[in-house]
Amino acid sequence: MSEKNPAVISDWDYGDRVGGGDSTASLGATDETSPIAAGTVVFENITLISGQQDAQDTANNYTIDLKEVCTNVTIYEDISNYHLTGRATIVDGLDLVKYQKIVGQETLTIKASIPDENGNIFGKDEDDPYMNTMDHTFRVYAISDYNRVSDTTATYVLHFTDPLAYEFHQTKVNKVLRGKYSDILANALYEDSEMKKYLGQSRSGIEETEPDNMQIVAPNWNINRLIQFCVDNAEPKSNKSWKNSMFFYQTLFRTNEQDNLYKFRSFGQMCKSELLHQETFKFFGNHQLDKSDASTYEERRRNIIDYYRPVKGNTLKGVTSGAYAGKMVTYDPVRKIHEDTTYSISDVFDRGDKESHVLKRPMIRADVEIPLYRLEESLSEGVPQIETMFFDKRPDQGFDDITLYRVNMTNAYSDEEKLIDANDSSKVQQQIGLEYRDTGHLERRALLSILEQNTLRVKLPIRFDMHCGTTVNLNLPSPEVKKGEHTPDELESDIYLIGKITYELSPLNQYGEISLQCSKESFGVDIETYRPSKEEEM
Repeated sequence: MSEKNPAVISDWDYGDRVGGGDSTASLGATDETSPIAAGTVVFENITLISGQQDAQDTANNYTIDLKEVCTNVTIYEDISNYHLTGRATIVDGLDLVKYQKIVGQETLTIKASIPDENGNIFGKDEDDPYMNTMDHTFRVYAISDYNRVSDTTATYVLHFTDPLAYEFHQTKVNKVLRGKYSDILANALYEDSEMKKYLGQSRSGIEETEPDNMQIVAPNWNINRLIQFCVDNAEPKSNKSWKNSMFFYQTLFRTNEQDNLYKFRSFGQMCKSELLHQETFKFFGNHQLDKSDASTYEERRRNIIDYYRPVKGNTLKGVTSGAYAGKMVTYDPVRKIHEDTTYSISDVFDRGDKESHVLKRPMIRADVEIPLYRLEESLSEGVPQIETMFFDKRPDQGFDDITLYRVNMTNAYSDEEKLIDANDSSKVQQQIGLEYRDTGHLERRALLSILEQNTLRVKLPIRFDMHCGTTVNLNLPSPEVKKGEHTPDELESDIYLIGKITYELSPLNQYGEISLQCSKESFGVDIETYRPSKEEEM
């Protein structure tokens, strides 16, 4: 198989903008032992099924092979989105919308495989099937951008999502729910026979939360509303990381046969070493891996095509959003008690360990006051003198930067005749409602703000062995290095959390790319004491 010049969309903004780096430079040259270009993907089928299929009445069956008319397929995976979404661009010369009655209720099945360096495609019976083959069924929910480009041809976009998106919306919960938020959520998901059939028997994706005596009154909530409530309020069982840091999301691939595609997972769990991708990905700049590098097929697959930072820090936004410090004011109308609870980013990192965070050091100078300097006109030995005008307050001590207000009603769901402390171990079975007794809501708000302010988008040749909610090691070069050299940037390189994945596939060109939106809320070094190595200073 010869290398192709791909015409793949580079959807860097996950649906908002098309553009990006030069994909043609990323393919890497083949050598005598590797005829396959990095990024090659082979499509077995792209099948659209409209209408009800009847084995006895095939004339009224509407099974459509889209492989030859689909120019691009894009699939989105996101820890902030409960379901997979995607879109497929169709160039239609057969008027399928009319004759196949496409209205936005169709089933779309996509099956594609990544060959090895010799062009072999591994199936389900191989030792590692989940790393090579994508086989997923989606539900079409919309058709957009219909354009008649000629008398005989039209283009349009099919928007699709996971079939359970409909079930999550249509399944209602109208009762009192008791126990751990994780158990409440798992029971709601597995009570419905249709969802249970789809999800399987394993609940491995549901991480345990605390406390175990919560009570929710769900007034005809759908599953999405219940998920949102649990995500916003559930506390990870381990409090060594950020509090109230649970996420619910779906992945395109399983890590093993027992794994569940749907995850209810804390930020601290995402950072565990067992969820770190085992390969390191490296960027070589304009001198991409080619034949002269004597690189192997796997090395070229680990080569970063392109990367950029949409944002790298915004401390003013961090201050105003409560990323570094904040306060919550609660009032209990039952006990007539007013309470103030404060959050500091220093406390979060002090109580955690290395595996509770992406790395181990805050990405700001949190524990020092930052002076405002100005240069004096006077010189001392030819050097302008620096005058300190005033000091900003420590960002981790700015508790008044943001204030949340909550009503905290003691024993809202109590059956006791007297008021009791919900945290009293002797009353562990006593059910409690939503209570605000710690920094949980402040910390969740802070974490989301920090992750949003430190993002990196990385483009790689297509692969099916990466997942949202895991970490990856990226080796990014210092900009001062000479061609042919690769000195890592100690601040930029390191471990990142994968928050979003975009699969960009071109069936006609048999080529694909994967775009990772990565974040981290910490450095591997202390920013105050860090000094670049001699190699970086060159």
